[in-house]
Order: sequence, then C-alpha cells, then structure tokens
Amino acid sequence: MNLSSRTRAPTQVQTADAAKYRDLSSRLAALEARISSSPAPSPAPASPSLADFERLKGQLARKEKELAGADKLLNDCVAENDVLFERFNEELVKMSNGFKLGKGEAEVLEMLRQVREEQGRLKRENMYVSGAAFFMRLVWG
Repeated sequence: MNLSSRTRAPTQVQTADAAKYRDLSSRLAALEARISSSPAPSPAPASPSLADFERLKGQLARKEKELAGADKLLNDCVAENDVLFERFNEELVKMSNGFKLGKGEAEVLEMLRQVREEQGRLKRENMYVSGAAFFMRLVWG
C-alpha cells in the first residue's frame, strides 16, 4: 500500500472552511487590537459641585412654592364647592317646602329662575377667578 494513495487532496469544502477560519482569526485579532488601544473608561463620574447643589436647592424651593400655590387653589376650590352644595341644598329645601305648603307651580318656577340666575353669576365669577389664577401662574412662573 502506497502512502501517497492514502492522502487525499483537500476538497473544496475543506478549503472554504480553512479560508473562513483564517478570516475569522484575522477579524478577531483586529478587534482585540482595537479594544486594547481604546482608552479605559473613567472609574466614576465627577461628584456634584457646590454650584450644582445650590442650583438644585433653588429649583426645589421654587417647586415647593408652586406646590403651596396649587394646594391653596385646591383648598379654595373645595371650599367653593362646599358653598355651592350648601346653597343647592337650601334651594332644594325651599322648593320642597313650597310643594308641601301648596304654593304651586308658579312659586317653584320663580325659585328655579332665581337659582339659574345665581348659577350663571357664580359661573361667570368662577371663570374670572380661574382666568386670574391662570394669568398669575403665567406671570409669576
């Protein structure tokens, strides 16, 4: 048996695999070189300075002032809502008393007209107050 007959010539698939292996090896070596030449990342960001602290402290004070203003507006709205409910309940009591006493439909319609006028006046006043509050927020920031 001849040794030369036992060794075969490389096939096309083996040659292509060897070329891919060489290509991947060269790409890996280039990547390793690029990584080793890049600068090391900084260990930690710089600590905040006193100026940053003062700036954030000022922002916090402004936000607390805005929150206090919004809280006051909320309390005003809740108080206004309570007053409106109170007035509404008073009017309901007047109407029910009118029906009980037999004053009739004319009296109830007159009360309803007065309630509607009062409601319109309160809505206009509320729109004025809301507009003024909005304008003050725009001006004072």
